[in-house]
Amino acid sequence: MDFNRIRRAIYLDIETTGQFREYLDLPLDLRQCWAEFHLSRKRLNEFDLEASYRKFSGIYAEFGKVVMVSIGALEWKGKTVKGYKLKSFSGTCESEILKELSAFLKRYGTSRRDDLIIGHNIREFDIPFLIRRLLINKLPIPRIFQIATKKPWELHHFLDTMNLWKFGDYKNYTSLKTLSNLFVISHKQDDIDGSQIHDIYWGEHDISKIQSYCERDVLRTIQLFLNLLPSLGYQAKVECSLSLDDSY
Repeated sequence: MDFNRIRRAIYLDIETTGQFREYLDLPLDLRQCWAEFHLSRKRLNEFDLEASYRKFSGIYAEFGKVVMVSIGALEWKGKTVKGYKLKSFSGTCESEILKELSAFLKRYGTSRRDDLIIGHNIREFDIPFLIRRLLINKLPIPRIFQIATKKPWELHHFLDTMNLWKFGDYKNYTSLKTLSNLFVISHKQDDIDGSQIHDIYWGEHDISKIQSYCERDVLRTIQLFLNLLPSLGYQAKVECSLSLDDSY
């Protein structure tokens, strides 16, 4: 992979939640759809309908929505990282979040063949979720997300750190938290995790807490990728603090 592509890359993470606070808040037809969905999946059956909706609805684009998108970019000088920038899109209106993200991606220049978006598990979760929610909101699909007929090996513009870590092994999922600990990536211990986003969004209405969590994950992804760079044949030197700890 050309190192110039890596230097131009953006790093992406999203946070999602259920479309409604409670199962009983769903319109009747969607309530029935969730009940059928609940019965079709073994791990959801371990909970009652109300609990399974609160815990799992944000994982599925059919029943969830995007509440936060955070994007990071590195400032390079040669093969040395001199700094970073972060930008987040958030709010209570999902369609506005997605419109702002699409406008950003258009300004970023998504017509180039060598654009690169890096994230952890983005091929399996973040990218498909965003595309599905764009369609559900009847919004245009940014060119970089127009992948419906693409083969897996044609998705050259998405680089997934989870797939990098697999090295061809498809048996296991390895979390960003696990890899962050393995590589001793410096970060403040979060007081939340992804499973709590639904309650924080609907119960506490604390968007700032969700933004802090999402941006931390972007920085962890950046640090993880830099640790994985030797597998692509490159080394990078970091001359800045890739941490939000001083700010939170």
